[in-house]
Amino acid sequence: MEARFTMLPLAALSDRRLTYRTLTVLGAICSFRQGSDDQLISTGRDEIAERCGLHRSVISSATTELEKFGWLEKSGRGGRSLKTSYLIRIPKTVAESATVIDLKTVADSVTVTESETVTHSATKTVADSATRQYRTEKYTDTCAVKAVSIDPEGFVECWSAYPKRDGGNSRVDALKAYRGRLRIGASPADMLAGVRRYAAYCASKGIVGTAYVKQAATFLGPGEHWQELWAVPAAGPAQDQKPKAGDTRARHGITETFTEVAGWVPA
Repeated sequence: MEARFTMLPLAALSDRRLTYRTLTVLGAICSFRQGSDDQLISTGRDEIAERCGLHRSVISSATTELEKFGWLEKSGRGGRSLKTSYLIRIPKTVAESATVIDLKTVADSVTVTESETVTHSATKTVADSATRQYRTEKYTDTCAVKAVSIDPEGFVECWSAYPKRDGGNSRVDALKAYRGRLRIGASPADMLAGVRRYAAYCASKGIVGTAYVKQAATFLGPGEHWQELWAVPAAGPAQDQKPKAGDTRARHGITETFTEVAGWVPA
Protein backbone atom coordinates (compact mmCIF):
# COMPACT_ATOMS: atom_id res chain seq x y z
CA MET A 1 0.00 0.00 0.00
CA GLU A 2 1.29 3.46 -0.91
CA ALA A 3 2.55 5.42 2.09
CA ARG A 4 1.00 8.87 2.45
CA PHE A 5 2.12 11.88 4.44
CA THR A 6 0.54 15.17 5.41
CA MET A 7 2.11 18.62 5.50
CA LEU A 8 0.54 19.88 8.71
CA PRO A 9 1.46 23.30 10.12
CA LEU A 10 3.76 22.73 13.08
CA ALA A 11 1.92 25.33 15.14
CA ALA A 12 -1.25 23.19 14.98
CA LEU A 13 0.39 20.66 17.29
CA SER A 14 0.67 23.35 19.97
CA ASP A 15 -2.85 24.76 19.67
CA ARG A 16 -4.64 23.37 22.73
CA ARG A 17 -7.99 24.40 21.32
CA LEU A 18 -7.81 21.66 18.70
CA THR A 19 -9.32 18.33 19.66
CA TYR A 20 -8.23 14.98 18.27
CA ARG A 21 -11.09 15.13 15.77
CA THR A 22 -10.38 18.63 14.45
CA LEU A 23 -6.62 18.02 14.30
CA THR A 24 -7.22 14.78 12.37
CA VAL A 25 -9.48 16.54 9.85
CA LEU A 26 -6.95 19.37 9.44
CA GLY A 27 -4.22 16.81 8.81
CA ALA A 28 -6.37 15.04 6.22
CA ILE A 29 -7.06 18.30 4.37
CA CYS A 30 -3.36 19.20 4.43
CA SER A 31 -2.54 15.79 2.93
CA PHE A 32 -4.08 17.02 -0.36
CA ARG A 33 -1.42 19.75 -0.64
CA GLN A 34 0.99 19.34 -3.57
CA GLY A 35 3.79 21.34 -1.95
CA SER A 36 4.69 23.56 0.98
CA ASP A 37 3.39 26.65 -0.87
CA ASP A 38 0.09 25.01 -1.79
CA GLN A 39 -2.40 26.53 0.64
CA LEU A 40 -5.65 26.26 -1.35
CA ILE A 41 -7.23 22.80 -1.37
CA SER A 42 -10.34 21.75 -3.28
CA THR A 43 -11.84 18.47 -2.12
CA GLY A 44 -15.09 16.89 -1.01
CA ARG A 45 -16.36 15.78 2.36
CA ASP A 46 -16.35 12.08 1.37
CA GLU A 47 -12.73 12.27 0.23
CA ILE A 48 -11.67 13.83 3.55
CA ALA A 49 -13.61 11.19 5.50
CA GLU A 50 -12.02 8.36 3.54
CA ARG A 51 -8.53 9.75 4.06
CA CYS A 52 -8.76 10.40 7.82
CA GLY A 53 -10.95 7.43 8.77
CA LEU A 54 -13.72 9.48 10.39
CA HIS A 55 -17.38 9.33 9.47
CA ARG A 56 -18.38 11.95 6.91
CA SER A 57 -21.10 13.24 9.26
CA VAL A 58 -18.43 14.82 11.51
CA ILE A 59 -16.33 16.38 8.73
CA SER A 60 -18.59 19.43 8.29
CA SER A 61 -18.71 20.27 12.00
CA ALA A 62 -14.94 19.77 12.31
CA THR A 63 -14.15 22.13 9.42
CA THR A 64 -16.57 24.69 10.89
CA GLU A 65 -14.60 24.60 14.16
CA LEU A 66 -11.32 24.91 12.28
CA GLU A 67 -12.70 27.93 10.45
CA LYS A 68 -13.81 29.48 13.74
CA PHE A 69 -10.34 28.98 15.24
CA GLY A 70 -8.75 30.60 12.17
CA TRP A 71 -7.12 27.53 10.62
CA LEU A 72 -9.34 27.40 7.51
CA GLU A 73 -11.36 29.60 5.20
CA LYS A 74 -14.10 27.69 3.38
CA SER A 75 -15.71 28.67 0.10
CA GLY A 76 -18.16 26.86 -2.12
CA ARG A 77 -21.44 25.12 -1.41
CA GLY A 78 -19.89 21.76 -0.62
CA GLY A 79 -22.18 18.94 0.36
CA ARG A 80 -22.18 15.21 -0.10
CA SER A 81 -21.10 15.17 -3.77
CA LEU A 82 -19.76 18.71 -4.27
CA LYS A 83 -16.26 19.97 -3.57
CA THR A 84 -15.38 22.76 -1.16
CA SER A 85 -12.32 25.00 -1.36
CA TYR A 86 -10.26 25.25 1.82
CA LEU A 87 -7.67 27.97 2.30
CA ILE A 88 -5.19 26.87 4.96
CA ARG A 89 -4.33 29.70 7.35
CA ILE A 90 -2.45 30.27 10.59
CA PRO A 91 -4.63 31.77 13.38
CA LYS A 92 -3.87 35.39 14.17
CA THR A 93 -2.81 34.61 17.75
CA VAL A 94 -0.21 32.15 16.41
CA ALA A 95 0.92 34.10 13.36
CA GLU A 96 1.72 37.24 15.37
CA SER A 97 3.92 35.37 17.83
CA ALA A 98 6.79 34.47 15.48
CA THR A 99 7.76 33.69 11.92
CA VAL A 100 5.38 30.83 11.28
CA ILE A 101 3.50 32.39 8.35
CA ASP A 102 5.39 30.24 5.86
CA LEU A 103 3.54 27.13 7.08
CA LYS A 104 6.64 25.11 7.85
CA THR A 105 5.76 21.43 8.33
CA VAL A 106 7.29 18.37 9.84
CA ALA A 107 7.18 16.58 6.48
CA ASP A 108 9.24 19.07 4.43
CA SER A 109 11.45 20.75 7.06
CA VAL A 110 13.53 18.16 8.89
CA THR A 111 16.43 20.60 9.32
CA VAL A 112 14.62 23.85 9.97
CA THR A 113 17.02 25.91 12.06
CA GLU A 114 14.31 28.08 13.56
CA SER A 115 12.05 25.22 14.64
CA GLU A 116 12.90 25.65 18.33
CA THR A 117 11.90 29.33 18.20
CA VAL A 118 8.69 28.56 16.30
CA THR A 119 7.64 25.81 18.70
CA HIS A 120 8.36 27.88 21.82
CA SER A 121 6.63 30.96 20.43
CA ALA A 122 3.54 29.09 19.22
CA THR A 123 3.20 27.26 22.52
CA LYS A 124 3.51 30.45 24.56
CA THR A 125 0.97 32.31 22.43
CA VAL A 126 -1.65 29.58 22.70
CA ALA A 127 -1.00 29.12 26.43
CA ASP A 128 -1.39 32.85 27.09
CA SER A 129 -4.39 33.25 24.82
CA ALA A 130 -7.58 34.37 26.52
CA THR A 131 -9.49 32.11 24.17
CA ARG A 132 -7.80 28.91 25.36
CA GLN A 133 -10.40 26.18 25.60
CA TYR A 134 -10.63 22.68 26.99
CA ARG A 135 -13.24 20.59 25.21
CA THR A 136 -14.93 17.28 25.95
CA GLU A 137 -15.56 15.21 22.82
CA LYS A 138 -18.92 13.49 22.33
CA TYR A 139 -17.78 11.29 19.45
CA THR A 140 -16.50 7.77 19.90
CA ASP A 141 -13.69 8.31 17.39
CA THR A 142 -11.81 10.70 19.68
CA CYS A 143 -8.97 9.98 22.06
CA ALA A 144 -9.86 9.57 25.71
CA VAL A 145 -7.64 9.21 28.74
CA LYS A 146 -8.90 6.58 31.13
CA ALA A 147 -7.71 5.87 34.63
CA VAL A 148 -5.90 2.57 34.85
CA SER A 149 -7.36 0.33 37.53
CA ILE A 150 -4.92 -2.16 39.08
CA ASP A 151 -6.54 -5.27 40.54
CA PRO A 152 -5.46 -6.12 44.10
CA GLU A 153 -3.46 -9.24 44.88
CA GLY A 154 -5.29 -12.46 44.18
CA PHE A 155 -8.43 -11.00 42.57
CA VAL A 156 -7.60 -12.06 39.01
CA GLU A 157 -7.12 -15.65 40.17
CA CYS A 158 -10.38 -15.56 42.17
CA TRP A 159 -12.34 -14.16 39.24
CA SER A 160 -10.88 -16.73 36.86
CA ALA A 161 -11.68 -19.66 39.19
CA TYR A 162 -15.18 -18.47 40.05
CA PRO A 163 -17.91 -20.71 38.54
CA LYS A 164 -19.88 -19.26 35.64
CA ARG A 165 -23.53 -18.45 36.20
CA ASP A 166 -26.60 -17.60 34.19
CA GLY A 167 -27.60 -13.95 34.60
CA GLY A 168 -25.74 -10.97 35.96
CA ASN A 169 -22.36 -11.30 37.65
CA SER A 170 -20.71 -7.89 37.82
CA ARG A 171 -16.92 -7.93 37.96
CA VAL A 172 -16.93 -4.35 39.26
CA ASP A 173 -19.19 -5.28 42.19
CA ALA A 174 -17.11 -8.39 42.88
CA LEU A 175 -13.92 -6.30 42.93
CA LYS A 176 -15.51 -3.85 45.34
CA ALA A 177 -16.53 -6.69 47.66
CA TYR A 178 -13.06 -8.25 47.40
CA ARG A 179 -11.37 -4.99 48.36
CA GLY A 180 -13.76 -4.65 51.27
CA ARG A 181 -12.66 -8.02 52.63
CA LEU A 182 -9.00 -7.09 52.22
CA ARG A 183 -9.56 -3.92 54.25
CA ILE A 184 -10.77 -5.95 57.23
CA GLY A 185 -7.81 -8.32 57.07
CA ALA A 186 -9.02 -11.22 54.90
CA SER A 187 -6.28 -13.25 53.22
CA PRO A 188 -6.21 -13.44 49.39
CA ALA A 189 -5.09 -17.08 49.65
CA ASP A 190 -8.06 -17.95 51.91
CA MET A 191 -10.54 -16.28 49.56
CA LEU A 192 -9.07 -18.09 46.55
CA ALA A 193 -9.28 -21.41 48.40
CA GLY A 194 -12.92 -20.66 49.23
CA VAL A 195 -13.70 -19.86 45.58
CA ARG A 196 -12.13 -23.14 44.47
CA ARG A 197 -14.12 -25.11 47.05
CA TYR A 198 -17.32 -23.45 45.89
CA ALA A 199 -16.49 -24.12 42.23
CA ALA A 200 -15.98 -27.82 42.99
CA TYR A 201 -19.22 -27.88 44.97
CA CYS A 202 -21.19 -26.28 42.13
CA ALA A 203 -19.70 -28.74 39.66
CA SER A 204 -20.68 -31.70 41.82
CA LYS A 205 -24.23 -30.39 42.10
CA GLY A 206 -24.44 -29.75 38.35
CA ILE A 207 -25.45 -26.12 38.78
CA VAL A 208 -22.51 -24.43 36.98
CA GLY A 209 -23.91 -22.09 34.34
CA THR A 210 -27.27 -21.72 36.09
CA ALA A 211 -28.84 -18.98 38.18
CA TYR A 212 -28.29 -21.13 41.30
CA VAL A 213 -24.63 -20.05 41.38
CA LYS A 214 -24.22 -17.09 43.71
CA GLN A 215 -23.09 -13.78 42.27
CA ALA A 216 -19.41 -13.24 42.98
CA ALA A 217 -20.16 -9.97 44.79
CA THR A 218 -22.44 -11.88 47.18
CA PHE A 219 -19.95 -14.71 47.66
CA LEU A 220 -17.11 -12.27 48.46
CA GLY A 221 -19.35 -9.84 50.33
CA PRO A 222 -20.01 -9.23 54.03
CA GLY A 223 -21.64 -12.67 54.37
CA GLU A 224 -18.16 -14.18 53.83
CA HIS A 225 -19.50 -17.29 52.08
CA TRP A 226 -15.93 -18.03 51.01
CA GLN A 227 -15.23 -19.18 54.56
CA GLU A 228 -17.79 -21.99 54.39
CA LEU A 229 -16.66 -25.60 53.83
CA TRP A 230 -18.60 -26.25 50.61
CA ALA A 231 -17.85 -29.96 50.99
CA VAL A 232 -18.42 -32.05 47.89
CA PRO A 233 -21.07 -34.68 48.75
CA ALA A 234 -20.14 -38.34 48.49
CA ALA A 235 -21.18 -39.91 45.23
CA GLY A 236 -24.31 -42.05 45.43
CA PRO A 237 -24.94 -45.22 43.43
CA ALA A 238 -24.97 -44.98 39.66
CA GLN A 239 -28.31 -44.21 38.04
CA ASP A 240 -28.54 -47.68 36.47
CA GLN A 241 -27.58 -49.45 39.71
CA LYS A 242 -30.21 -50.40 42.24
CA PRO A 243 -29.45 -48.77 45.60
CA LYS A 244 -28.76 -50.97 48.60
CA ALA A 245 -29.71 -50.44 52.19
CA GLY A 246 -27.35 -47.96 53.77
CA ASP A 247 -26.47 -46.14 50.51
CA THR A 248 -26.42 -42.35 50.84
CA ARG A 249 -26.93 -39.52 48.41
CA ALA A 250 -27.10 -35.73 48.45
CA ARG A 251 -30.31 -34.26 47.06
CA HIS A 252 -31.25 -30.56 47.15
CA GLY A 253 -28.60 -29.99 49.81
CA ILE A 254 -29.95 -32.78 52.07
CA THR A 255 -28.15 -36.06 52.72
CA GLU A 256 -30.49 -39.03 52.31
CA THR A 257 -30.08 -42.72 53.27
CA PHE A 258 -31.70 -45.60 51.43
CA THR A 259 -33.75 -48.16 53.36
CA GLU A 260 -35.42 -51.21 51.89
CA VAL A 261 -38.68 -50.34 53.67
CA ALA A 262 -39.09 -46.59 53.10
CA GLY A 263 -36.62 -45.96 50.27
CA TRP A 264 -34.71 -42.72 50.43
CA VAL A 265 -35.18 -40.89 53.72
CA PRO A 266 -33.32 -37.94 55.25
CA ALA A 267 -30.30 -39.12 57.19
